[in-house]
Amino acid sequence: MIRKHLSPSSLLALSLAVSASACGELPSEPELLELGSAEQALSRGKGNGKGHGNDDKHQVGHGNGHEHRMSHGRHHRHHQHRHHQHWLKHHRRPGCDPTPAPPQDPVAFTPAAAAARSGRRAGAAVDYGPLVNEPIYAQLLAEQFSDVTPENATKWGSLQPVNPSDWDFAQADAIRDFAEDNDLAVKGHTLLWHQQQPPFITPETAARQLERYAERHIQKAVHRYRRDFFAWDVVNEAVADDGSGLRPTIYANALGERYIDRAFRDARQADHDAQLYYNDYGIEGLNAKSDAAYALMQRLLARRVPIDGIGFQGHFDARFMPSLEELTANFQRFAALGLSVNVSELDVRVAALGGTRAYRLAVQKQIYQRVAAACAAVEGCEGITTWGFTDAHSWVDSTFGADDPLLFDEAYQKKPAYFGYIDGFLGVPLDDPALEPNLIGNSSLEAGLDGWSLPGGGELSTEVEESHSGLRSARASGRTDTWQGPLHEIGSFAQPGRSYDVSVWTHLDGVASATTNLTARVTCAGQAQTFLPIASGTATDSDWVELSGSVQLPECELQDVAVYVEGPAAGVDILVDDLAVREQPLANLINNPDFEAGTAGWFNFGPAVIGTSSDANSGAQAAIATGRTDTWQGIATDLTARVAPRATYRAEAFLKIDGADSARVGLTAAVTCAGQATQFLQVGSATGNSADYVRVSGSVTVPDCTVQSFTLYAEGPPAGVNLLLDDAAFWQIDAGPPPSANIVANGGFETNTDGWFGFGSVTATATTERAHGGTRSALISARTANWMGLATSLVGQLTPGASYAVSAWAQVGTGSSPVSLTFQNACDGGATNFTFVAGATANASTWTQLQGTLVAPNCTLTTGNFYIEGAPAGVDIYLDDVEIVPLP
Repeated sequence: MIRKHLSPSSLLALSLAVSASACGELPSEPELLELGSAEQALSRGKGNGKGHGNDDKHQVGHGNGHEHRMSHGRHHRHHQHRHHQHWLKHHRRPGCDPTPAPPQDPVAFTPAAAAARSGRRAGAAVDYGPLVNEPIYAQLLAEQFSDVTPENATKWGSLQPVNPSDWDFAQADAIRDFAEDNDLAVKGHTLLWHQQQPPFITPETAARQLERYAERHIQKAVHRYRRDFFAWDVVNEAVADDGSGLRPTIYANALGERYIDRAFRDARQADHDAQLYYNDYGIEGLNAKSDAAYALMQRLLARRVPIDGIGFQGHFDARFMPSLEELTANFQRFAALGLSVNVSELDVRVAALGGTRAYRLAVQKQIYQRVAAACAAVEGCEGITTWGFTDAHSWVDSTFGADDPLLFDEAYQKKPAYFGYIDGFLGVPLDDPALEPNLIGNSSLEAGLDGWSLPGGGELSTEVEESHSGLRSARASGRTDTWQGPLHEIGSFAQPGRSYDVSVWTHLDGVASATTNLTARVTCAGQAQTFLPIASGTATDSDWVELSGSVQLPECELQDVAVYVEGPAAGVDILVDDLAVREQPLANLINNPDFEAGTAGWFNFGPAVIGTSSDANSGAQAAIATGRTDTWQGIATDLTARVAPRATYRAEAFLKIDGADSARVGLTAAVTCAGQATQFLQVGSATGNSADYVRVSGSVTVPDCTVQSFTLYAEGPPAGVNLLLDDAAFWQIDAGPPPSANIVANGGFETNTDGWFGFGSVTATATTERAHGGTRSALISARTANWMGLATSLVGQLTPGASYAVSAWAQVGTGSSPVSLTFQNACDGGATNFTFVAGATANASTWTQLQGTLVAPNCTLTTGNFYIEGAPAGVDIYLDDVEIVPLP
């Protein structure tokens, strides 16, 4: 198959011509003729020019009885593409884009088409299971992306799952064949990693033996796919998270840094043409770990290690996202080393943002657009690979808890992130961070007409000649009445009684100018349809005009809500672009947010001194914290009386530092629930500097408890660095679910193990290592018998004789083991009973739900311990999201 680095082979000759022309010189005529002739021969199905059609097979032996079958046409294109890459590397002038835009854009862009237009790739990790079992999965993968990365099939543990003598290439070969059949490039992942290793690689493996195993594995895997994979992630996650050096893995402990050199040299020997990458997480922004990775790249290059690029994984939590400027600066410094850079495993977790689903997905869209825009802004960035593409199959759910991290939802429908990703590559301006996020997914229409319609007849089409931003807009033609115009449904997120800011850009064709209106169509249950004016203006055929205003929706059961453009006479075409619908924030709950009244309402958090400074973000004054002796000390305000349990709030502030060039700054909430320890909830963070204020924003959900104190404070820089704060805001974005009927107060372990105790001599902790929901679960370790576990007392919580629905989620530390929920109970003066409530077999990779019914004894309980048990001694148990709810 074709090795794809940047663009499809069908564009090679043209891309050479356009690239050279843009840089002031043309390739020689023989070079153009050679490339053009090769493409013409392939288009005629002549394969290698010796009379073989594309169905004739060229067999290449791989050893061990395996053969790879490659058509002569693909084999020829493979070598032609390598020639093209060689020519570009050695002949293009500095600053010239080696892969210019294709000559004809599609009507509607896919991720692959949008990336290709900027000379980049759009890839996705592929999961073997759904690839072979779900036709829609395979169809979208082939239609939407330019290349694939096996998610697990080419990891060492997958290739040698049993012993050093046996190899299993079945799944990897199937992915390779799928890619070849659909003209997709393949990147192998990953050759050396401290996880998902073969069972014979252990800490006891001798250093020399470890080297021999690794060398044989790399040469075997890379050589097998040398004609099929354009690149490999050679070494994965070798840098310590704190940037202190190498991660203490089996390889680093036994071999030191030289294991990295050896791995790249072995891979280059096995395939001289494959692009070889280092890959890691947490290095996307400017921080200690990315600094350590940068230093590692410098050392490798100084030792002439054959490394071609670096992958920034991009497993983002939306609350702590680097800015566009930070991403771009970081990508650029690695590219300046001569390395190709890419975002190699992109997904964006949003569950912890809180708020409505529409709000979370709108923030996610902003982040996908930001990442794509950063890649497009850096010449050395070759593309983005998302780690999966549908929420139906993502590692995030089993690792962090239920979330929606990818471009398509669980039903394979496009999410707002899909459109943001495309917009980023096509240069659509990023959303204004000072505004609430735009709740419209397909706002710029680059990917087609999803969500748009034209009521009352006529035709709605994608306009490829006119746009306000990007390359596309929508055209409503064949209109037969003034009220007909482009319409977008917003009922999926519109809330009764809330106000929304709405704007759209319009352009006319068929009249010089006309009054044009932006209108909301609203239908309440049992009532007639109503039409609410939003904005009106004079649109023209010479320029784009913005219509903007606001609308308050009625307090009713909403059945239909839409916004649309109308007004010009029948026969006049209406073009629209860049629709935005933003929920107006509620009142700012912070008094004196701009410090124009001094520091009234604010206080020092820790032994810092707060005052005012004339160095303000706006107005005349800002707050400043001096005399700080630790990172957590800063400027705080008490919001206890203004917050409600289970509600989610948006917070933002502008922060600046004095005394250092740059440092982390953040907003944090310190929350104390009755009877529980104070918990510190991160709201948002950014890299602050001494030159300008940076905006820090995020959201926080108040725990479901009796709140004794709620303090919002700014913190972050090292001791001795002054911290400035200005223009703070805090408002509610979601009232949250109604009070839970769950009688277990801390069933999600978000407040550690408060309310729980070890059943038997065990160690019980709350851990962020795994979570089914939220950010924590309970970990029960040091178990010396199968009955030992974690318990909570239900004495005083149960109604005698009543029935309760019980649900809990469990994992075990290794393998699979039975687990059960048990109720130890005794009535006043009676014997102790152990009542089975629910059971299941749990495993170490996914969460298993236990469900059952608990019937309370019809007496006054003196003992009522509800606990989990069952796994053999020595096996850890993880427990999360425990619910005991009264049945009607």
